[in-house]
Amino acid sequence: MAQGGERKNRFPAKDKNGNKAENAQREAMKQRMTALLDSLRGHEAFQTALAELPLLPPPNYDASASARP
Repeated sequence: MAQGGERKNRFPAKDKNGNKAENAQREAMKQRMTALLDSLRGHEAFQTALAELPLLPPPNYDASASARP
């Protein structure tokens, strides 16, 4: 990922004056996401499937609209 894009995709920082429970929940979610991404790293079949997502039709694809008469 490009250096500039990483900052936009980070988890929000802990709020020093914020709710401790929310900060703890935020940190737990960050750790779970990090663990998930680490577990998926190196799975070529998964990476291939993700790379093919842009090739899929839009979610509101109407099969009848593209049918040939």
